[in-house]
Amino acid sequence: MHILLIIVLIIAAYILISSLLHFVIFPVKYPDFSVYFRPGDILNTYDVGVQQIIERIEGDKAFGKIIFSPMAKGPVEHLHKHFDEVAWIDEGELSVIHNGEKTIYKKGDRMEMKRGVKHKLFNELPVPMILHSDDVIGIPAGFMYATAQLEGLFEKDPHNKKIPRVLLHISMLGKHFDIYPTGKGSPPPFIIRLLKFLLAPTARLLGYKGYYPGIIPERNHS
Repeated sequence: MHILLIIVLIIAAYILISSLLHFVIFPVKYPDFSVYFRPGDILNTYDVGVQQIIERIEGDKAFGKIIFSPMAKGPVEHLHKHFDEVAWIDEGELSVIHNGEKTIYKKGDRMEMKRGVKHKLFNELPVPMILHSDDVIGIPAGFMYATAQLEGLFEKDPHNKKIPRVLLHISMLGKHFDIYPTGKGSPPPFIIRLLKFLLAPTARLLGYKGYYPGIIPERNHS
């Protein structure tokens, strides 16, 4: 019994001290997003058929367009905790399932997914679908940064897609990682957020980083 108590106290002390060091004394330093991104930068998510193009960064907001390839399955069903997703359809049709209901958005339509709402975006047509972010609301630049870093890590080493590594990587991205899968079998978002918090100090000790300078979006040289 005493040994068990000692083990619990050691674990608690580790969590307390390591969290204090990681989050308060030596917080992770992220790059200036207006420098990290350049107009025309491309973020490709090949396995779901989605391409994101950065047009500009203004403060903590990113603006640009997203292209769904023909018949693209799109990202898994998910939600965002800290931002509303707002976009306008430029070409084609966007199919969206939100809270179990399907809606089709056509050219000129405004699509808005409130924070906390489960949704899945995909393209059911044999032609590309193009949308652009709202010119005022935009998308959090930090979210785009987290996407760029993760996709770069996945492309660099497929082993980074394994769940343990994904959890360690997203823990280092902190608040910038704001996409939580909600499909069948996915853990509740609060579990993922708790794991991010608990794993971050350990991830740092293991050499994981919140910023890999060598991982940048694909540059559009045209």
